[in-house]
Amino acid sequence: NSTGKQRTATVKYWTIMENDYVKVFDENNNEVPSQVSVIDGTKVVIFSAKVDAVGVAVYSVVPSDTPYAGENTLSVSENTLENKFYRVTINADGDIASVYDKELGKELLSAPSRLEISPDNSTVWPSWELCSEDNAREHAFVKDNCTCEIVENGAAEVALRVTRTYGSSKFIQGISLSETEKVVSVYNYVDWFSRNSLLKATFPLTASN
Repeated sequence: NSTGKQRTATVKYWTIMENDYVKVFDENNNEVPSQVSVIDGTKVVIFSAKVDAVGVAVYSVVPSDTPYAGENTLSVSENTLENKFYRVTINADGDIASVYDKELGKELLSAPSRLEISPDNSTVWPSWELCSEDNAREHAFVKDNCTCEIVENGAAEVALRVTRTYGSSKFIQGISLSETEKVVSVYNYVDWFSRNSLLKATFPLTASN
């Protein structure tokens, strides 16, 4: 950890081990939340780590026949994810409809966070020019053929995969919460075939700037 403050994070690494579970221990031999996932046919060890400011930490990973049995602060269903910090809800269109901050006791979104499509009318520099009038035009939203599935359900991380289309373009979002971090992580894969169009991720918050 090269930063000047303590960091907590979820560590992931690919492994060739055969076991379906692991036990992970910190330097004081305390077990930390962990799980084993399978990504593209390869097993991935996932565990919660904490490293002091400008420091290092050593964790021991031991193959196991049983999963992590300690307290689990994570939960997931087909349209919700929850950790000790947030409760995240996905609506029928596949949008993040709610991010509820448990510590503040407040909703953070004033409307769903959506993938927005608008016309791109640039004729001179269409690869990078954004015209102000384009933002005022009528928008469409990514919501067709929506499916939502659980892809991670463990003690270190929970995640949903949302798949949608717009025209010939395909959108896959991975939405995850970890045991350690006060972060809603969203990973996007876009197979883009929408010509003369702009794609925008919107985050309408309840706190104004």
